[in-house]
Amino acid sequence: MIKKQFFILIICLMFTNTFATSSMSGIEKQGYFDDDDNIDILKCEESRTMDYKCLLILNSGIKKVLQITNNNECSEFSINAGKKGEIIFQCGSWGVNNTYYYQYDSISSNWYLIKLEYYKLPMNGPDDIGEHITYTYFIKKWAIDDCLMNLGKNKFVISKNLLKRQPLYKKPNIKTKMYLIKGDRVEVLEGKDDWLYILYHGKKDIKAWIPKNSVE
Repeated sequence: MIKKQFFILIICLMFTNTFATSSMSGIEKQGYFDDDDNIDILKCEESRTMDYKCLLILNSGIKKVLQITNNNECSEFSINAGKKGEIIFQCGSWGVNNTYYYQYDSISSNWYLIKLEYYKLPMNGPDDIGEHITYTYFIKKWAIDDCLMNLGKNKFVISKNLLKRQPLYKKPNIKTKMYLIKGDRVEVLEGKDDWLYILYHGKKDIKAWIPKNSVE
């Protein structure tokens, strides 16, 4: 029985690695990747490694090489057209999926990260409800050129430490009875004026608003 399980595990690992290294190999996609009404093309080279290139060819004649590097975190990896001017990358592995949304900027003729969605499937029994988090607040302005190396949500997400005991707010200026203490670490989901919408990972995940000046 142990030998049989071990054999199945080896087969699964071999399949996962093969899919990760070739999921976009030789693929061609079409869509409205910039802000005009003409169809653009995305072609990925044939590759059996975790490093490969995709060529984005706009109808206007602009060409851009996208270098995917060390694509070993993604047992499933895809590039698709979203809304006009949008490119969507999906990176999935073992019940976790990260979806990256990039929007075209006509001034720089480049695409920038505007949203990251993190999904975790419920895989740990009947009490596991999974997880879905949307990030729109990032460490910096990420161009598509910067992002495709060692994909993973922690590369982009801002996390900060609380400076003192901090009440949590349901909405800006609507206080709850909950609070966090000095040194607690939170992830920033979005920002609005002088407020941050944060996620705290504890026994139970908590989402709430806090003042911007309460963290470092």
